[in-house]
Amino acid sequence: MYVRRLVFVTVAALVAPAVAAAGPIAFSLVPTQFWTEPGAPALGTTLSPLTPGALAFDPAAGVPTQVPVVAYEPWRLAPPLPRHVHPDGTTHWNNEGYFTLDVRLTDAASGASADLRFGGRAHMYNQYSTGGGWTGTTYWWFMDARTVTLGGNDYTVWGDNWYGTTEPALNVWVGPNPPAHLTPEPAGLLLGAIALVPLGLRALRQRPTRVRAHDPRRGV
Repeated sequence: MYVRRLVFVTVAALVAPAVAAAGPIAFSLVPTQFWTEPGAPALGTTLSPLTPGALAFDPAAGVPTQVPVVAYEPWRLAPPLPRHVHPDGTTHWNNEGYFTLDVRLTDAASGASADLRFGGRAHMYNQYSTGGGWTGTTYWWFMDARTVTLGGNDYTVWGDNWYGTTEPALNVWVGPNPPAHLTPEPAGLLLGAIALVPLGLRALRQRPTRVRAHDPRRGV
C-alpha cells in the first residue's frame, strides 16, 4: 500500500506542473483584407474590419475566445439628396450582399501563422432622419469555420452569426473537441442543388436504353 501511494504521489508531482504550465494560450488575429460586393455600395461604406488587441484562449475556462471582426457604422453614409427625403424628413436605403474577410492567425509562443478566409452576407436596413442622420440595423450570416495547427496547437476558428443583429465575431478554440459547426447559408444550399443538376442530366443521358422485346401477338 505504501509503495502504491508513493508511486501515485510521484506521478502526480510530475504531471501537475505540466498541467499548471499549460495556462492561457496567447495568439493574435489581424485582418489583412476586407471585400464587399460591388453591387451593394452601402456595404462598402458602412462595413469595416476591426483590429483586436492581445488575445488568449484559456483551456481551463472551457469557452471559446470571441473576437469581433466587422463593424457596422451607418453614420459613414453621405446625407441623401433633398429629392430623396420624404416630407416628414426621413428616408431609407436598404442594401444586401456578400463580404469576405481575410485574417492572419498567429500563435504567440511559436510565431507560426496562417492566413484564413471567411465569407458572410449582410442584410442592411438604413434609416435617415434630418435630425438624427443615418442609423440602421443589419442582419448577418457569418458561419464559416477553419482549422489549422500552429506551434503544435490545434486552432479552430468559426463564426456563429445566424441572421442575427450582433456584429460578426470569430470564435477561437485551441485544442480538441471544439464546440464549432459549419452551417451553410440557405442560398448556398440552393446554389449547391443547382450545381448538381448537370450531374443528374448527365446520369440520365448515360443510362442504358431499355429495348422492348418483340411480341408477335401485338405486332411489335
